[in-house]
This record gives sequence, C-alpha cells and structure tokens, in this order.
Amino acid sequence: MEKFREIVRRVVAPAKIGVTLATVLLVFLSFTLPGHIMTVKGMLVDSGMAPTNPYFSIDSGRIAFQGGSPTGVVIYDINSSSSISFANPPQPACLFPSISGDKVVVACSNGYQAPQTLYYCILPHSFPMQACGPWTAVLTGLPSIGQHPYPAISGDLVAYSLNNAFGYYRFSTGTNITIRTDYQPHYVTSNGEIIAFTGGSPDTLRYYDTSAPLGQRAIVNTTLSGEYPSISQSTISFSDTTTTPERIRYYDILRNQSSRAGIGPVGIPTPGYAGTSIWDNRIVFKIDEVSAGFDCNGDGTMSSTESCLGYWNIHSPSWVATTLAYSAAPAVNFGGFPVIYDKIIAFQGSNGHMQYVTVPLKGDVNLDGIVDSNDQGIVNSCQGQLLKGTTC
Repeated sequence: MEKFREIVRRVVAPAKIGVTLATVLLVFLSFTLPGHIMTVKGMLVDSGMAPTNPYFSIDSGRIAFQGGSPTGVVIYDINSSSSISFANPPQPACLFPSISGDKVVVACSNGYQAPQTLYYCILPHSFPMQACGPWTAVLTGLPSIGQHPYPAISGDLVAYSLNNAFGYYRFSTGTNITIRTDYQPHYVTSNGEIIAFTGGSPDTLRYYDTSAPLGQRAIVNTTLSGEYPSISQSTISFSDTTTTPERIRYYDILRNQSSRAGIGPVGIPTPGYAGTSIWDNRIVFKIDEVSAGFDCNGDGTMSSTESCLGYWNIHSPSWVATTLAYSAAPAVNFGGFPVIYDKIIAFQGSNGHMQYVTVPLKGDVNLDGIVDSNDQGIVNSCQGQLLKGTTC
C-alpha cells in the first residue's frame, strides 16, 4: 500500500490539469485495472419502491410519483434515501403528481374521462419528512385524464391544459390566467416563466413567456413539428415528428435556433407520457434495445419492446461524447420515461422499481457514462493545461 501511495504522489503532484484531485485519482485508478471500473449502470440506485404508473416528477433532491398503500402520492428524498406517502385528494382518479420545492400538485376527477380539479399541498419543511397537506383546490374544469392534462409545476407557477386553451396559476397572487387558442394545446410544461406546449394541425412546438410585459405576451409558434416537449432554462427538447423513427430535437429560445432535424438520437415516443426531459446541456430519453444495438437488461436478446436509458449531450466541445454509451445504460421500463434535474436521472427500471443514477461520474471526462482509457487519453493530451472549449 505504501508503494501505491508513492506512485500516486509521483504521478499526481506534478499534474496541473483542470480537473479536481479526486477526479485525477479516479481516472488513475481506472487505468491500473483491466477494462473500466465504473459505469452509469453500475452506479444505479434502486429504491425498492414500485410506482403505480411510470410518470415521475423531480426537483432538487426529491422525486414524486404515484404509489404507496393505499395508493397515494410518494415523495422520495435522495439525500436521506427515505420516503413519505400520503393520501390523494378525496376523488377516485388522481394521477401524475408534480413537485417543485415544498409544493406538490395533482389533478383528480371522478373518472378517467371526467373533468378534473387541480389541487396543491405544502410539504412541511422538516426532517424526517412529514405528509403533505391539506389539499387545496385551485381550479376545476380541467380536461379529463384521457386528454393528457397533467399539470406541470415550477417555482411559483403551475401550468395546465384546458379545452382549446391553456392556463397557469401563481401561488404568489392566488390567480388563474387562461389563454384561449383555436386548437387543443398538448403536453403543457414550464420552467416557471415560459410555458411550452405543442398544438395545431399538425402539432408544432409553441411557447408563451409569462414574464414578458403584458402588452408583449403572445404565443410564439416555432413552426417545428413535434410532440412531448420539456423545458429547462431557455431550451426546449421534444420529439421530432418529421422523422421515422422519431428523433430527439431541441430549440434554443434565446438564440432562436434549433438543432437540425434528423441529427438527434432516436427516442421512443410513448402515447400518454412525455418523451424527453432536459436539464442544462443534457436531454434524457429512452431508446429501444434494437435501436441502441445493446441488450441493456441482459436477458440475452435485443428487443424492440425493451428499452435503455439514453441521454444526449448538447452544446458540447469536441472531446465530449454525443450520447451515453449504451453498454453503460440501465434498462428502463418500456412504458415509462426518464426525468432529469441537475445531476439526477430518475426512471422506472425494468423490474418496476423507481431507480435513479447520478451523472456525470467522477473521472468520466468525455461524459459517455464510462470511466475508461478514453478519459485517460483526454487527460494525457491536456497535461499541464485546462480542459476548455474544443481544445485544451
């Protein structure tokens, strides 16, 4: 062991590269052993909890989903690996809880095709966690569950779809605002200021900036054909419906620029559930094993009805991998889809449990999900320099 420490001191001490000492040590260790020593799949955390549907909402350190016994809302705290479950509002059908900070929202109805009521509750700011409550109704008359009306909460704002309209509720003012349209908005999502959705015939990606001055607020039609949008910061990811199979695409609002059609990775659009989730420069999605070219669940076959976790690194320098290496990808439930917040990706695993991974791994310089010789090559080529831009 003392000899090993001396080797580490001799190799690491003179190095002046733009990565942390911990990362250098991890990369060094990975090259003293055969193959790689760490992958995204290998770092998977299984909560052991089986949600009743594969829809998840994630915020800083917390994941919300439908489950528990009897079925209600479950909030899982990542830092403590603990959870709390509590009853839905007193209506028969409640699905797709959404969380932001200490606020939880859910839409409920008397049946799958009945109009819904939007409810919210506040989680006590305490540890261990306590049940959320009481439930407060803020709006009635939302479209039925069968029309994909699940609300999206971000900060002070809750966005939702209505019949030939969309709307939003602000906690700070206690008011609902309705924006009428001559088409049905689909898959409404928000970053707390901008509301994104698809609509029209065919569906195109659109957005509405609630922070703009009153006289300047308007629906912007990007004219990009797509579905299942997700928004983070000022970038919207979505499934491009002009390609077969559908591929992932994104639109940058501030730059008024979009990625080219057909260059993104293949993603599976699942009817009833949004297909992508974005945070900063990473878009997560699911991909079937045949398209990925890898048996992610390890059952010995590659199937078009079994899926893998995928992510796309956008706006990245040349030494960063475009996508997660599928040999490092965990298996994802075919009916679900992954969600991301900061460095946490949550999803329903092939065993039905809520699972999550943290990315990027320490030492994964090229962000492909594997710590291996490729990372060593990048570090060696930048010896004594900073990793920045497309060059050292």
